[in-house]
Amino acid sequence: QYTWPVAQSLLFFTELRARDLYAKKTRQALEDARALLLEAQDETGGWGHHRVNARDPAKDRRRKKWSSAMLATAQRYPSTLVSSSATVAASLGAHRASEKPRRKPDDHQSSEALRSARRYFATAQLDNGNFPYDPSQRTAHRSMTGVSRTGSALLAMYWLGFPKDDPHVERSLAFVERHLDYLSEAHGSPALMLMQSAWALKLYDEEAWTAFRRH
Repeated sequence: QYTWPVAQSLLFFTELRARDLYAKKTRQALEDARALLLEAQDETGGWGHHRVNARDPAKDRRRKKWSSAMLATAQRYPSTLVSSSATVAASLGAHRASEKPRRKPDDHQSSEALRSARRYFATAQLDNGNFPYDPSQRTAHRSMTGVSRTGSALLAMYWLGFPKDDPHVERSLAFVERHLDYLSEAHGSPALMLMQSAWALKLYDEEAWTAFRRH
């Protein structure tokens, strides 16, 4: 389940780069983290706990070393999960935004990965703005474990370039604002999703951020 910590590491080193700290080590760490995450992207545009259905399995250096037990455990999960997809997409998007002045003009792989991720979140969203555990679950509209997952998805959508007046953003913001009491409840990592939700509300809607702080 390495996509989660690698994505958080990418955010950490992006901040160090922005502050011009440990330049040489930071540059290499960013390149390594970014490469791992891009290679792990599923063909649908999302991410799982790990590389499950990578675009180019021949490059899968880690999977060749897995035992049969590790492979069996990995295969019990869907190839993508909304929460891990949100964590990775937000980190890649934030990193790309911070690198804009230094970005290479031929950065095609990153651009295509983020476009694919945009399509993933637009497709994964349920009609009421909620997000399911994985995109195949189309009847999870009333699941309150989706509130903080939707907050995480909003953060990803922000860094993927969805504007506030995009219908996908409007639906998810409205859903989260109706259920702020549930933001600390989640499947998986409540603390991480609570932080991501708070960040998303601060970026997208000052009134929602103020309401969140009252809870």
